[in-house]
Amino acid sequence: MPIEELLDQVGLAVGKFYDWRKRYGAVNRHNGKVPRVFWLLDWEKQKILDFQTLYPDVGYRCRYRCGVSGQRMEGAGPSRPD
Repeated sequence: MPIEELLDQVGLAVGKFYDWRKRYGAVNRHNGKVPRVFWLLDWEKQKILDFQTLYPDVGYRCRYRCGVSGQRMEGAGPSRPD
């Protein structure tokens, strides 16, 4: 069966099939920024580790969102030098 006939039966455009075929096996790429370890400053990393030591049984999401026993951990986000 010719590929064009098969693609027509499954409702896929011929051009889309060849686009997919061209990038088959290639690394998946996107335009978004990938989080990096170096985005956190040393003091931010230490604060996270200290909080984990104080509250080992609290999940990381609750640590960030809820706070524990009146202690709230500040959110750590990307650190960009200006």
